[in-house]
Amino acid sequence: MKWTETTHQEVWEGEWKDICTNEDGTVNLDQIQRELFDYAFILDQVPKVYEEVAGLSKPNAYANSVIDHFERKRKDTFEMWLKDFIDNCEDTYKLHKESDNGQDNEFAEGIKWVLDELKEDFGIE
Repeated sequence: MKWTETTHQEVWEGEWKDICTNEDGTVNLDQIQRELFDYAFILDQVPKVYEEVAGLSKPNAYANSVIDHFERKRKDTFEMWLKDFIDNCEDTYKLHKESDNGQDNEFAEGIKWVLDELKEDFGIE
């Protein structure tokens, strides 16, 4: 459904009329109250999820907007983690490379290999 091309009357007819009216066409108040209860729950909960995963707080955001924000946030978080990881590995490499212990030098070479692979795989200089 394209929300920008749909009226509230069309949504009522297509989605809610059969659910919220009796067979004789009268309004089923109990069912409307149940639907509004569910809607109130969604209005309370959805913004919390949107805020956490995408930094958005409006419950009527388009799904693609929430997903795009989430993907950007996830990518930024990963890049920050990767940078910290590489920085820590480089510090560890230097520490072990400068050691007089042969095993430390072998360990340093293993770390160097991992660093080179990560940098190549993620295009990091």
